[in-house]
Order: sequence, then structure tokens, then C-alpha cells
Amino acid sequence: MKFDKFTIEPRKMTMTSEGFLTGDAYVTRAGVFNYGNRKELRAPEEVFHIDSLESMKLVPITLEHPAGAVTPDNIRALAVGYLGDNIRVDDDRVVASYRITDPEAIRQIQLKKRIELSMGYNDQDVMEPGAYKGDQYDLKQTQIRYNHCAIVTKGRAGSSVRFIMDADDNNNQEVVMAGRVKLDSISYEVPEEVEAAFSKMDSALIDANKELKLLETAKKDAATETSKVDALTAERDALKADLVAAKELNSDKVVAEKVDALVALRTSVLSLAPELKCDGLTHRELRVAAIKVVKADFDDAGKSDDYIQATFDYHLAAKIDSAVLNQGKQIIVQPNVKTDTQLTGRELMIARQKGQVK
Repeated sequence: MKFDKFTIEPRKMTMTSEGFLTGDAYVTRAGVFNYGNRKELRAPEEVFHIDSLESMKLVPITLEHPAGAVTPDNIRALAVGYLGDNIRVDDDRVVASYRITDPEAIRQIQLKKRIELSMGYNDQDVMEPGAYKGDQYDLKQTQIRYNHCAIVTKGRAGSSVRFIMDADDNNNQEVVMAGRVKLDSISYEVPEEVEAAFSKMDSALIDANKELKLLETAKKDAATETSKVDALTAERDALKADLVAAKELNSDKVVAEKVDALVALRTSVLSLAPELKCDGLTHRELRVAAIKVVKADFDDAGKSDDYIQATFDYHLAAKIDSAVLNQGKQIIVQPNVKTDTQLTGRELMIARQKGQVK
């Protein structure tokens, strides 16, 4: 909602027999007006448009501008009078009759505490820069619709924008619009110092919002970096665990056990396949190679390690049993040892290793 201020002319203020104040006032005009850092055009075709003038008829008069528009819900508390229905164009200005009916409003006007008027209205701004009678403007006001007329303490134009108290005050001076601020999408015309204060607050708010955005960006960046640090920490911990495991696997005891196991396996393999080259082969590969020496068509594909070991043990035992039966050597029986006819091939091999038989 916007506001503008004009003096009450050309007819001076009079008091009716009932005690009401009445008269005429220049309430608005066409031209270019300053609104803060912008200049806005109130073009004659918009100011004098029949719909705009009709909207001015019988609008309520208030003491100062209310926080928002005057509505049926608040008019009883706000209205101290009203404009009349005698709205007319005078050159580039609009004249309206008025009547003040509230005792307190009448008293303040008579004491000259509040003697200036300000129209409150809504419009549609069109961003259309141009010039009007040599004055540059940034945008154009259209569809101007009035809501109320406020009696105010002070406007930018000073004491000339006021009720006319007697004939000497009827000086017909032109009035300039006051400052304007916008709250909740509604524009209000205010004294120049108020506009300056709001402008300073707006600048501070813009700077604060910029700082907030920077902080939010920094927060997001910090969260991203924290996630990266967490991921790297987890990776480091996993590597430490792998290193510990590797150290355990490479301890002297483990190495000795692995060497013993490998020597035992190679000994068994060579017993089954004396010509087999064992270098570079894993335990499984050693067993498979030995098995294929005695069983060329053996296929280890898809076979588990346990199956391979069992097959190897079977062929090794068979090899030992066959060797013992074919040797036909005399067996020297030690105390508590079975005779040759009582020993299996595996038992005979073990007994030989212990020096119990020859």
C-alpha cells in the first residue's frame, strides 16, 4: 500500500452545526514522485482513470496510517471520518471533499497537532523507465485503487500539506510525495527519516543474509570434509588391522610351522611322484600334480581342498602299501611291534621312520 500527501484546497475548512469538520483538499496529482531511491510516474491516464477516482469516493479517514488496509473488521476502531463523493479533476490534481466526525481527531486538528493528509492506496508497478515533462522515472504506477486517507503529523512537504484552517492558509502549494517503506508486500509512505532508518535496516539485513549464506556454505563444506576424514580414518584403521594380521602371519612361529608343513607335504609328494618338480607350487597344486602322476585323467575342477587332500592321502597310502608288499624284505621285529604280516603299508612306513623295522 502506498501513501501520498496533499494540502486541503481550494475550500477552507469549516465546522458544521453538528460540530463536524468539512472542506475540500487536493489529495493527489499526476507527475513523477520520489520513493526512496526510485522515481515513479503517476501518469494522468492512471491518476484520472474513472476506476481510480471512483475508488476514492467515501473512503474512511484515519488518524495516522494503520498497520495494513482498512477493512470491515477494523473500520469501527480506525475511522475518524471519510472523504465525500465529490471527486473531481483540477488541472493535474484531484480534489476531494471530506468530513471529520471523531471528537479526538477534530481536537488534534484544531490544536494543529495533526494537520496533514496522506492517501493510502494499492497499485500495480510496471518496470517501464521513461520521462514525463522532463523528469526521468524508473517505473510506472497503474491500476491505482484507494483504501483510506490518513491524518498525519508530518510529511516530507512540511506544513503546506495540511488542513486549511483559515483563508490565509489557502496557498495552493504543490506537494511532493514522502518516503516509502514496504512491510509484508504493502508499501507505506513515511517521513524521510523513517525511510532512511528502514533503508539502513534493509542494508543490514541483506548483509546478514549474505553472511548467513556464507556460514551455511562453510557448514556444508565442513560436513563434506568431516565425511572425507571419517572415510580416511576408517580406511587407515582397516589398513592397520591388515598390517597386524600380516605381522601375525609372518611371525617366526607361524613361518616355522608353515615350513615344516611344506617340507612334510613335499616329502609325501615325492614319495608318490619322485620326478615331480615342486618349486613354485601351492599345497593344492602339489597334491593335484602328484595325483595326476598316478591318475592322469584326474580332474580337480570344482573340487574342494578337502576332497583334493583326501584323494592325495588315498593314493599315497596305496603307493606305500604296494611298495611294502613288493619289497619282500625281512622285517626285524622290535619289542611290542607287529610282525610284517600284521603291518599295513602306512604302519610299515612309520615303523621304518622310527627304526623299528628294516
